Parts: sequence; structure tokens; C-alpha cells
Amino acid sequence: YGQSLGADTVLEAASVPGLSKSVKAVVSDAGYATLPELGSSLYNKAITAVSNALQSIGLPAITSLPFLSYDKIVAAMNARLIKEQGFSVDDLSATDAASKITIPLLLIHTQDDAFIPYTQSFCQPRSLDLTRDCRWSRCG
Repeated sequence: YGQSLGADTVLEAASVPGLSKSVKAVVSDAGYATLPELGSSLYNKAITAVSNALQSIGLPAITSLPFLSYDKIVAAMNARLIKEQGFSVDDLSATDAASKITIPLLLIHTQDDAFIPYTQSFCQPRSLDLTRDCRWSRCG
């Protein structure tokens, strides 16, 4: 159901120079384009759910939480990651990784994925060789 982030781990691993010659192709199932884009999508879904709940009881809609904006969340995550791990969420890009893969790549994603929008997987082909690589989605 798209809740595993392993799809992008495999893209990152396959993009590293020196990939074993025994690896002939890569299959990525329900991946995201970049971690910040996925986070933004999830944040917006949460804001929409809260806004709908508020409206259902007669309160005004909201478009963000000023005390917990998405930018503040990402900045806090980045500061901690850089300090403790030496990288930021901006470094986690399946799109960038996919562009470095030299073997055939198959992207699979269902259109009704409630966690990772299927459009996240299909942001990746802009950097792929579509004469060699393939994408596949299905409803349901």
C-alpha cells in the first residue's frame, strides 16, 4: 500500500558507482520523488483533514498551522540531521538517484495509494531514459 520507503532505498543503492554487475535491473514500487515533496504532501493532507474537521463543527477553515509550519518542521529536521548524521533531507532525492542508474528501471505505483501519491513516482521519469526504463501504474 505504499507505506514502505524501501522503493527509494533501492534507487539510492542502485545509483552508487560500483554497483555489482550481477544486478541486471531495478524495480521501485510506490516510491517518492524527494523526501521534502513527500513531507509536504503529507503535511497538506493533515492540514486538510484538520480544516475539514473544524468546518464540520462550524469553525473556519485553515491552510496551515502557524506554530507548526512545514518549513519550520523541515528546518528543524535538517538542523538535527546535519548535526548528527552529516546530511539533510534535501540530500534524499529518488529523482536524483534514478537519473544516475545505468541499468533498466521499472517504476510501479497504484493510483489509489493513500500514503504516497502515485504522482511522486512519476516525477522521477523526467530524468530517466524512457527508451530503456519503464513506468507502470494501475487503478486499485
